[in-house]
Amino acid sequence: MDRRAFVAGTAAAVAAWQSGLHAQGIDQPAHVETTMREVVIQKARDLAARPYRHAPLPLPKELGDLGYDAYRRIDNRHNLNLWRDGPGGVEAQPLLRGFIYHDQMRLHLIEDGAVRDLSWDAGLFDFKDVPPPQTDADIGYSGVRLLAPIDDPKVAVEFLVFQGASYFRALATGLTYGLSARGLAVRTADPRGEEFPAFTDLWIEKPVPGQDVVIHALLDGPSASGAFMFTIRPSSKEQPETRIGVNAALFARTDLDNIGLAPLTSMYWYGPLERGGWDDYRPQVHDSDGLTICDTDGEWLWRPLANPRQLQISAFDAGPAPLGFGLAQRSRDWRNFQDSDAKYERRPGAWIAPHADWPAGKVVLVEIPTENEYNDNIVAYWRPAKTIPKGSRLDFGYDLIFRGEITSGYGLLETAASRSGAYARTWRQIVIDFAHPGTERINPHRLTPEVTATGGRIEAVTLSANQNDGSLRLTFMLVPESAVCELRAVIGEAGRPVSETWLYRWTGP
Repeated sequence: MDRRAFVAGTAAAVAAWQSGLHAQGIDQPAHVETTMREVVIQKARDLAARPYRHAPLPLPKELGDLGYDAYRRIDNRHNLNLWRDGPGGVEAQPLLRGFIYHDQMRLHLIEDGAVRDLSWDAGLFDFKDVPPPQTDADIGYSGVRLLAPIDDPKVAVEFLVFQGASYFRALATGLTYGLSARGLAVRTADPRGEEFPAFTDLWIEKPVPGQDVVIHALLDGPSASGAFMFTIRPSSKEQPETRIGVNAALFARTDLDNIGLAPLTSMYWYGPLERGGWDDYRPQVHDSDGLTICDTDGEWLWRPLANPRQLQISAFDAGPAPLGFGLAQRSRDWRNFQDSDAKYERRPGAWIAPHADWPAGKVVLVEIPTENEYNDNIVAYWRPAKTIPKGSRLDFGYDLIFRGEITSGYGLLETAASRSGAYARTWRQIVIDFAHPGTERINPHRLTPEVTATGGRIEAVTLSANQNDGSLRLTFMLVPESAVCELRAVIGEAGRPVSETWLYRWTGP
């Protein structure tokens, strides 16, 4: 089998892996009223025709001054959840404005074909020892969370939240919150400054038994407005992943020359590839440890994340339209983190599967220096190749999957771990462990590693079987010849790749 036939087979396998989403109606749910979608699109079009205006709703000082701990102590009264114990199996809780969440997100409910606004009600919240706001004014809400029985069929727990600008995040069975998604990224890491458009309104359709939950969202910001429709299927024991179909119509107020579609945001402080000298008892600290891409030709790429000394931006040519990309947390052993509170080994990965209307462009990875685990310093998104002209409309759609494992689904050797360390005076030793369930039956003597570098020289490449865990260990020396070296490694057999392609950018001191 030659490489062309191999990647064609891989592409077919990935398409089959993702086809269940469309077959089950993620992107085109039959029960959704098209009229609501059209109403929100018209609202976004009207907004884009006018100058942007941010008119925040006043927030009582006692809520605006809340610290993190005080805000977290305030809870919803669960017996007052929207659609509690309803036949749809999904409940909703409006979220309090306060702490860093000052902006209002207007909530509207669609029930039995009618739309009603969800009015402010302080009685929905248990303020405990925190003084409640002393006002009769409409304070509004900062977002909404959805609950469903994703772990125990008898207990509804939080699995999805919309709160803060256009941020939303989800989890799946057995996982805890980690990385976030956004509706749109604008000028990320751009010298002109990043812009954060926000979801100003959400229309939530009442959950219906056996059907997906639908949320319509209106986005607004200085450079663009947009209408989004989210079709949500929570995970379960039978389907351990939360699936969200996203369909968007974007209207440009200005020329959009640097935007990110389907943006994902995560945190990477340090790991075994570059510890950075951080003085911490834990071996690793991160929500995600790599960017994974399946390009148009079916080649799988794995790029370990980094916490660089200086901001760095990487762009990956995935062809006219990738089969998918995402951020993953492959380190799944508690012993790798030693943190019983944060439970980093249980953070979800997120996979983006574009629809056919996806514009040409590239996957962009932004890595921002951070000195702790409290800042999201990783952003990955699709950047369209062409500027979206002022006054124009861009339609696009994708499926967003939150799950534990993000794998190729084609039996490729995958990067289980990447490590590095000093060797001699200026060399670096790189160690990559490749694994999949059948690794122990592979004879490394039949395999050929291919390792290349730009800006440096590769020496002493070896591939051996690791008898301790059944993985294959690829080891090589990097002799840097410049301050930045781009590394690439792949394992082949008889002229075809049997592993994903490992990529990394090494930067000198």
